[in-house]
Amino acid sequence: MTLGSVKILEKADVVAAPRTASGQMLALEIVREVCPLEEKIVLPMDFVMSRDPEVVRAQHERIAAETAAYLDRGLNVAMVNLGDVAVYSTAFYIMDVLRKWGYTCRMHAGVPSFCAAASRLGISMTERNLPVHIIPGSYPVGGLLEQEGTIVLMKSGRQIRKVLEELKRRDLLSRSSMVVNCGMPEEQVISDLSRLDPSEEIGYFATIIVRPRRPDRPQRT
Repeated sequence: MTLGSVKILEKADVVAAPRTASGQMLALEIVREVCPLEEKIVLPMDFVMSRDPEVVRAQHERIAAETAAYLDRGLNVAMVNLGDVAVYSTAFYIMDVLRKWGYTCRMHAGVPSFCAAASRLGISMTERNLPVHIIPGSYPVGGLLEQEGTIVLMKSGRQIRKVLEELKRRDLLSRSSMVVNCGMPEEQVISDLSRLDPSEEIGYFATIIVRPRRPDRPQRT
């Protein structure tokens, strides 16, 4: 968490945080380590995992309405999430609804999971003038793995077996690394996916980084 984020949380009257079906509020637990919450209102954001656009839209509007109720009272609300709000973050959709309703919202940069994972692995995300491709783990990776440059597969835990099969088929396992639950007590770091047991259970927050192919060096004569 950045120092700027901590300052925003300290000034907030309400802290909104995602809550899983089991009641876990991971982002909030991270906040508790750096910011006292005893005098703040905690607003749980309950999300339903669904691919139905109408269900998703309805829950975004429901959570936005719950947030707006505090804003209408003149209270400042800080909404926390894992990673950065600009990268595959559900919190952004809530903010987008609030903006459309006329509320003033500001984003504050966080630390994207793939940057944290690269740091943990001790590798660079970029090389020379090659591009970086960021792909959600739920997306069919297939031919996308043929792209030039670094490839990031985010939240790949639930699709790990399919992803491993695709990487193996393209001979990419030895150039692929993975960090699961980066920065958390149960963190796992696998620097070479060719050594991973395919039957091993992997958590949802799994970030895979596929390093670019290095051009063959010319043979000396």
